[in-house]
Amino acid sequence: MRAWLRRTPQTLFARVGRRGVALSGASRTPYVLNETAAFVFAHLEEAGGLDDMVERLRGRFSGRRPAIARDTLALVGELERRGLVARSRARAPRGTRR
Repeated sequence: MRAWLRRTPQTLFARVGRRGVALSGASRTPYVLNETAAFVFAHLEEAGGLDDMVERLRGRFSGRRPAIARDTLALVGELERRGLVARSRARAPRGTRR
């Protein structure tokens, strides 16, 4: 899982307690994110790819690595289908959004 994650251009995100709200820049559709999805969104720019995101999730939530990895891939796939995140082979420079 060597892909880097990033928000898609014009996608907005705000934490609301432990949850989050993402607004798709393309469709202007709001999405209410559960605690796990909000955690992923909040750490996109910091995470060193999908493997690092899985490790961050393991540190925050209980579960075995294979299950967390499977669930993370499913979550990222769903966020991609909704146009909220994209995978990239190159990491964005720190402090910037791609």
